[in-house]
Amino acid sequence: MPVVRRVRHALIDGDVVQVQEAFYPLDVASSCGLEGPGKVVGGVLAAMTKNGLAPRTVDEKVTTRMASESELEAFGVGERVPVLCVERVVRDAGGRVLEVLRVVGVGDRIELHYDALPLPRRTP
Repeated sequence: MPVVRRVRHALIDGDVVQVQEAFYPLDVASSCGLEGPGKVVGGVLAAMTKNGLAPRTVDEKVTTRMASESELEAFGVGERVPVLCVERVVRDAGGRVLEVLRVVGVGDRIELHYDALPLPRRTP
């Protein structure tokens, strides 16, 4: 299946703190304005919702590993630096993948916060 790949470097004070790589099915990218470069005003999930898509579930995996040579260069750090890796998969109600996002950040420059997440309701 054809996909659109978007790459972004997140900066703080001019330093790269994250490299983000996202993949979208071509039809999703086209309908949401994700096929070209540039910032997505309001965010990708809002663009999907605005354009009739319904992101419903998110699976996220967080791991750590040592940085690759290209990551060491992008982050401007020396050898033996750990990175935090996040892989997020967003699906619609039918299970179709709308987005695959991979984020890599230097372990001493980023934190993950998951605040006020809704818990699923259980029916008696």
